[in-house]
Amino acid sequence: MFWLTLYLVTTYSAVWLLYAAVRRNWKRRPRFRAILLRCLWLLPLLPYAVIALQTACFGRELRPYVVHAMRDTGMMAGEPVTLRVMTLRPGHATVFVTERCGSPRGGGQAANLLTLRRSVKGWVLDSWDTVWSACGSADGNTFPPFPEASEF
Repeated sequence: MFWLTLYLVTTYSAVWLLYAAVRRNWKRRPRFRAILLRCLWLLPLLPYAVIALQTACFGRELRPYVVHAMRDTGMMAGEPVTLRVMTLRPGHATVFVTERCGSPRGGGQAANLLTLRRSVKGWVLDSWDTVWSACGSADGNTFPPFPEASEF
């Protein structure tokens, strides 16, 4: 939650400074200023919107490949809790996956960042990194920051 809060405070502070700088020059155009203000306030949410759109469009296609890759490496036995497509290029995809770890009833969750590359047979695992884990010692972050499962 710290990184998410820091990201939002920093970006909205930058938006406020940008708006304050531009506002002086556009006092005679109140309609344009109102539109500019709305666009600037939505700007920090743009990375989340891009990830949501990519996940909605390509998440179903990548899900079987992610599950297969994670089972092959021994990272996961069940289905992912969440799957987010962070970046997607023609031959390369980065996927944020949250999985259950520990015992099925009382265990925590871990988040992994998988890098997939496209091959003749489909998407294959290129590399992976555990971002954070309630069951281990990983404590990292991603951009844009997503909260850990225990933070809400």
